[in-house]
Amino acid sequence: MLLYTAVVSHFMIEHHGGRLGVHLLSQTVGFVIIGYVLLNADVHAKVGGSVWLAIGVLILIVFRVARRSTELVPES
Repeated sequence: MLLYTAVVSHFMIEHHGGRLGVHLLSQTVGFVIIGYVLLNADVHAKVGGSVWLAIGVLILIVFRVARRSTELVPES
């Protein structure tokens, strides 16, 4: 769900692309589908997903504190 939110944010705030409606509609549909799946998921899947998210946030915090880049592609 965070991915869909990030894509909408990118196209609405940073990119200002011409096909905003298409991006907004497709991301909203995906968000709703994933939300439905998550609401109906088993408790173990919810706990596992939450732990995985927490690990990612912890890694992000460590990188930010160490002032390391979080970019996937290094700047040239």
